[in-house]
Amino acid sequence: MVRNVAAFTDTYLPTVNGVTYTVSLWRSRWNDRFGRLSVVYPHSSAYEPRSDEFPVPSVQAPIYRQYRLGLPVVPTDLPTPDIVHVHSPFTLGLAGLRFGARADIPVVASYHTILADRIEPRVPDIVPVSRLEDGCLAYERQFYDAVDLITCLLYT
Repeated sequence: MVRNVAAFTDTYLPTVNGVTYTVSLWRSRWNDRFGRLSVVYPHSSAYEPRSDEFPVPSVQAPIYRQYRLGLPVVPTDLPTPDIVHVHSPFTLGLAGLRFGARADIPVVASYHTILADRIEPRVPDIVPVSRLEDGCLAYERQFYDAVDLITCLLYT
């Protein structure tokens, strides 16, 4: 049975959104019932890490200024997990993917957001949106093809 999980997320507390709520709730419940869930996330001076939370250096995101971009690094003191769970295809998702591949640890990815759907409202009219959407889809396909299992939420 999988006991120890390392979750890599590009958004975490103190930011409150669907991903941070899911990861923090999952962490709490996993630690209570199964083993250890360590979280690797972008450092924020507004949040004090708890046990098994591993902030990495970060910078403010250029488009979504309320978010921080973590550098794609793996903390040296992160315990070796049984499985890696990445929550996005961005910087820390890439770090988790690389960590899992190098350590020969299975990588699970959650698919939370269709990136191409977020482009149009955020680019100037002179930029060909369809090309950016195609680029996002190609990037997502490449990223998610590299993991061992994908989970996604379904709304009915």
